[in-house]
Amino acid sequence: MNNINTKIPLFLVLNIESHRTPEENLGIYYLQAALKAVGIDSAYRDLWLENTDSLHFSKTYDFSKTLFIGISGCLSNLKEVSELIRLLPKNIPIVMGGYGGTFEYEELLNIGCEIVMIGEGDKAILDLYDYYSGKRNITDVHNITYLKNGEIIRNDSYPVIDLNELNNVHHRKYLSNIIEVKATVNVLSSKGCYGSCSFCSISRFYCSYKWRDMDIGHIIKVLENLYVKGARVFKFVDDSFLEGNRDEKWCESFLKAMNDSEILNNILFRISIRADQVTDGRIKFLSEAGMFAVSCGIENGSPNFLNRIGKKASFLDNDRALSIFKKYGIFVQAGFMLFDDRTNMQELYENLNFFKQHEEIIVKGIFSEVYAAEGTRFGSYIKKRYKDVSSKTNGNYKYPILDPSAQKVHFLLKEYQKKNSSLYDKLIDPISAPKALSGIEKYYQFYELYKMVHKIDIEFFETVLSKIEDIKDYTSFISDFLHEKKDIMSMLNKEVDKLYIENQMVFTGVTSKFLL
Repeated sequence: MNNINTKIPLFLVLNIESHRTPEENLGIYYLQAALKAVGIDSAYRDLWLENTDSLHFSKTYDFSKTLFIGISGCLSNLKEVSELIRLLPKNIPIVMGGYGGTFEYEELLNIGCEIVMIGEGDKAILDLYDYYSGKRNITDVHNITYLKNGEIIRNDSYPVIDLNELNNVHHRKYLSNIIEVKATVNVLSSKGCYGSCSFCSISRFYCSYKWRDMDIGHIIKVLENLYVKGARVFKFVDDSFLEGNRDEKWCESFLKAMNDSEILNNILFRISIRADQVTDGRIKFLSEAGMFAVSCGIENGSPNFLNRIGKKASFLDNDRALSIFKKYGIFVQAGFMLFDDRTNMQELYENLNFFKQHEEIIVKGIFSEVYAAEGTRFGSYIKKRYKDVSSKTNGNYKYPILDPSAQKVHFLLKEYQKKNSSLYDKLIDPISAPKALSGIEKYYQFYELYKMVHKIDIEFFETVLSKIEDIKDYTSFISDFLHEKKDIMSMLNKEVDKLYIENQMVFTGVTSKFLL
């Protein structure tokens, strides 16, 4: 055990390279707040938000007063974490947390992490501080895994915390940066989800609690605090905003609380929601409160596919929800998964028809697939069924498409999307991220351009399906299609660049590693 002066601050660093544009990590803020509540100082550097590379950071930061280094990560950035660890001082313990820690702890321990935190760390971070300060045995530290004589030890976990008891995160180091680059300000009002989708790991991350929420009064206080600091557009990072007791009456009460606030005027916000939780009344009240966009897990346009992945929301639920969103003018970023290992041609045609009927939805390109990640039922299924052929890339197990024709479609759509991913990301990021634009009409300018690109994608999808058995040269097929569309695609690229300039925005995303 280390015996180190308890006045030495620990050091928290977030280093996630992603195709998404940078945003705040609320988890780090809450860990800092938990430490501050008992008089412990901590430092937080977010290399992602600062656009600082690991090498420069490792050479310029003064580590002389560092108790331990904590890294927050996701399932897809193990390579970046490994590279960062190699650059950090060898005499300082490395601790990893987040989703990556919870489901990839064995790999993280093997690449040099001394301890990996499991699940939420709001209580366990204090145990960890005590351990590195010489006040606690490692066996008494909750929510962690570590190696002992080559064996992985996993300690007991604390029950999850009541969200109303979370320490406030009024001090947010990067808030001014976020507002300056017109990103939305993240807020939290609930955790978890009552869904049971086979591709999702949320329920395992939160253990026994499927969903818990924060009282309306607490939510209003958080929004007001951020409002006086300049925030006007908010992103609720809840896994599922409407669950449990959040019914139509709750939405009406939320609207009233917003209206009763003396300072919350003309704010906009975006939420994540399951389609089977959508009702006309709920969406009416929330839209009047300022909700202008949602992320909704539509996932697929085939009823059989939805059943296969364990969606509680049915095809009819999805159709009804989209109609209600359209009625109230809500932008819908639809979570979509076109392929899994059992996708067949009939399901692809059903999806084509779904896209034609719902051209209003926002998707991240025409290609998508179910990710087989650790901690999910689908990941476990893939690992077991294809144990002789499956490999892991970016935290997900790869798998074959069993239907030969569907496999060809999969390849063509993926190669096509690689060509257009940059334009797609630039178009949808202002709405799906979203950005903090000055008025709702600004979002529609991006949206109108998106619909033109999406219509071209649907045309390509239909052409592929109708000619799949006749296509011999995939590269030429894609090139010929894009050549036909070069004038309109050139115009769209120029128009979206023009909008970025007009809105004083800079696009910082990179090509998704999941397309590579």
